[in-house]
Amino acid sequence: MFMGFFVALLTLPISLQHYRSFIAGSILLVFVGLLDDLHELSPRSRFLAQIFSLLLMFFWGQIKLTYLGNLFFYKAQGLGFCSLPVSVIAGLGIINAINMVDGMDGLAGSLVLVELILLFYCAVISGQLPSAYLLFLMMVVVVAFLWLNFQIPGRSHAKVFMGDAGSMFLGFTLVWFLIELSQIGAHAITPVTMLWIMALPLFDTTAVMLYRLSKKRSLFSSDRQH
Repeated sequence: MFMGFFVALLTLPISLQHYRSFIAGSILLVFVGLLDDLHELSPRSRFLAQIFSLLLMFFWGQIKLTYLGNLFFYKAQGLGFCSLPVSVIAGLGIINAINMVDGMDGLAGSLVLVELILLFYCAVISGQLPSAYLLFLMMVVVVAFLWLNFQIPGRSHAKVFMGDAGSMFLGFTLVWFLIELSQIGAHAITPVTMLWIMALPLFDTTAVMLYRLSKKRSLFSSDRQH
């Protein structure tokens, strides 16, 4: 998915200067995810890679959560010096939500596709065309992946799997555009709308973590309780 996206990215009629940190963070996560798929890295190694990618997004790309909108029906809630930790924690939550929901063929890819369609619509109606270009390209990449990941008639099993490399790449993509469209320029969506767009995987992750805590198991162990 990443290679197809990266090659097609070079054909877009827009400047990619703003997205250099997105590309760099994606490369790091795909590389670490590939190592994890091959050699089963520790959760700490994956978290460090995710944090570093999110720091690239925050400091280099200037994609950060600076306010939460009218969250408590009073006035817009600014984050101030809490912007960095909130951005990183929110990013970790989304990346790992997509990673954890990737438990059966087509599930994570289908969820991400729906979220990308919603974000693409928001980008188009708000006139943020560079974001719309990249989101449309990502939608095409995910559709191509799903074509090979679903068990269609005449095919007994999936031909490709997402793995941690793919799930972390898609999760990082969602983090970038959820923050970009809700925080920069003419906001396409409010911060609260981001939570609605990500509701299903976030609810799933929360439920799974609570289940594991109730069973006194590691939060990072794998199971089928989704």
